[in-house]
Amino acid sequence: MKKSALRKSVLGIFLVLVASGYAFSEDGEIKLNSNDGSTKLIVQDKDAATVFSVDSDGNTVISGTAAIAGSGFSVGSSTLVVKAGNVGIGTTGPGTSNASGTMVQVDGTGTGYNDDGQWNIGGNAYTNYGDLGWRAGQVPAVLRGGAWGDGAYAGVFVFNADYGPSLWDSSFGFRCGRRR
Repeated sequence: MKKSALRKSVLGIFLVLVASGYAFSEDGEIKLNSNDGSTKLIVQDKDAATVFSVDSDGNTVISGTAAIAGSGFSVGSSTLVVKAGNVGIGTTGPGTSNASGTMVQVDGTGTGYNDDGQWNIGGNAYTNYGDLGWRAGQVPAVLRGGAWGDGAYAGVFVFNADYGPSLWDSSFGFRCGRRR
């Protein structure tokens, strides 16, 4: 009897060690029983508050702050990099702060200006050219008239905030206008 109990104990310990090694040393899978977003994997804290969930469409909800150990992360095929709180939008890279006076250029198909003094930059985006300060406290050059060499555009309204008023260039023209 004692040998049988000892064998069972040794076998039990062996099975526990093998099972725990198998359960904790291998990759695992969790499969949700749908692919239409109707089922979720939910992780809750000890107070039953949901802290993380992922549905069967792959949508992920994190209720707290997501901490990323590195300085970059990917969204689709784009990698975003954060360096010292800067993300590099409108600058040469994430090491450059946008507070340094760099300009953010808005580009589009301009369709003229409206009665409120705003230049239409492509449908829903407007920029007010009446009181601009895009150049780190400098007043940009607002030019009337087109470049003399621009053919059909010569003499029409031109807005240029790329240079300060001290810039002088022979290709800029002007025309007289009346107040509305």
